[in-house]
Amino acid sequence: MNHFISRILPFCLIFSLFACKNEPPAVTDNKKIISEKSVDQIMREQWYPSVEKALKAPEEVLILDLGNKELTALPKEIEQLKNLQFLSLKGNKLKNLPDFLADMPNLSYISLDGNELTEIPAALLQAKKLETLSLDNNQLTSLPDGLADLPALHTLYLGRNQFESIPTVLEKCKQLKYLNFGGNKIKAIPEWISSLPNLEVLFLWKNALTELPSSIFELKKLRQIDLSSNNLTNLPSQVNQFSKLTHLNLGKNQVKELPKEIGELSLLTKLDVGDNQLTNLPSSIFDLKNLQTINLSGNSLPKGLGEKVKKRFPKATL
Repeated sequence: MNHFISRILPFCLIFSLFACKNEPPAVTDNKKIISEKSVDQIMREQWYPSVEKALKAPEEVLILDLGNKELTALPKEIEQLKNLQFLSLKGNKLKNLPDFLADMPNLSYISLDGNELTEIPAALLQAKKLETLSLDNNQLTSLPDGLADLPALHTLYLGRNQFESIPTVLEKCKQLKYLNFGGNKIKAIPEWISSLPNLEVLFLWKNALTELPSSIFELKKLRQIDLSSNNLTNLPSQVNQFSKLTHLNLGKNQVKELPKEIGELSLLTKLDVGDNQLTNLPSSIFDLKNLQTINLSGNSLPKGLGEKVKKRFPKATL
């Protein structure tokens, strides 16, 4: 039981304290931050909502939540928290971070959502144990080359920034598992996207995409992809190469038809193609034995077909 708790605790803490994400970051198994303590005990004893409280027992602090405090600078006293693993700074007014963050050896998760950053602070590029970097809702337009030198980084949130393209430095980040670029101004997915062999979750909702490169279908570990609210007109037949896909969101595009190969996605549990231009469905759609929810609303499907879909998939939205 202790092994299970030690694996699941980081996920619980991240999700309950810092996130309001479309999907949680991947659970990692290299955090051994408790032995006999329960999750509740950790929350009581090692989570701190202020620097003042944290400084009363600096060596015990694993989690520091300074979110929504209108900070314009980070208190220097934080450098005393050498065992700090999770740091939330979301919802402040930060434009940069101090250099001392580079000297915090155990920092593995940091949230800077909703600040005023125009570039990634240099100090973060020295955090060699950093696994999750959350930078949603800032003013970023590019990424530094040093991002590729973070060997543990597997989860990167960059939603609702000002990106017009996916920075090429990410081609070198082979360890990435979760990548969120939703709510930007990206016009195309680069061919080198296939250079991310470990990618499991890719969010590109609400951008300006018009097509998918053939190389994207080489992402053999992809489980979830969200391409909603773009300008896509078709889904290539190579979609059947997504053999591990469980979630596919193509809602609010301009797709006119689905390829018959979509029926080969044997692990698919959630499909959203609402608000497109569909007038029919391939018969193979009924071969999706694991499909639990399907959204077909906002299309022009024949009534009889809708009834057939509803019978096969009771949770369907028409």
